[in-house]
Amino acid sequence: MGRCREEANGIGKRYMHQLRFHGFMVFCFSAAEVEWLNKLQNHWRELLYGIRKGVEAPNIAAGKKEVHRNYKNAVN
Repeated sequence: MGRCREEANGIGKRYMHQLRFHGFMVFCFSAAEVEWLNKLQNHWRELLYGIRKGVEAPNIAAGKKEVHRNYKNAVN
């Protein structure tokens, strides 16, 4: 679990907070899951960048649903 915490800290506390804020529980147990978290972080970065750039709201909502769907698929 110690290594897991170090890996999870690498994705950034701000992004962990954002994931929790949107109803995600963030756990990691393997290198593959840490890699998945990094991909999720990049996806959130793209979404947040899009929000700052004024992307249309429906596209952002669809992106959030996709992230949530991918998370559910990865967990199950």
